[in-house]
Amino acid sequence: MEVSEERQDGIVMVMPKGRIDSNTSASLEQKLLALLEPAPRGIVIDFTAVDYISSAGLRVVLVLAKRLRGGKAALVLCQLNGLIQEVFTMSGFDKVLAIVPTRAEALAKLA
Repeated sequence: MEVSEERQDGIVMVMPKGRIDSNTSASLEQKLLALLEPAPRGIVIDFTAVDYISSAGLRVVLVLAKRLRGGKAALVLCQLNGLIQEVFTMSGFDKVLAIVPTRAEALAKLA
């Protein structure tokens, strides 16, 4: 799994690529938690290039969301394809996480 990032005005945009599963979730979690220093205003995860997410991947997203809330920052997810959106909906995570269709909407939500 590859993870690229961009920083802009205190917001970190994270773009993972590939599968987020039990084989890749630990390294993704390390990379995401490392982004918390210095504390960002928020993090956007752009799922454009993610083709699969398992329960291990969902746990990573939830851990990050909880850490950000503790630091008074927010997490917004965007660009979820149909299968990824279905996983978030079936797990009920769409009720507790901010999910928007586009990157522009994600950035606007954190502005």
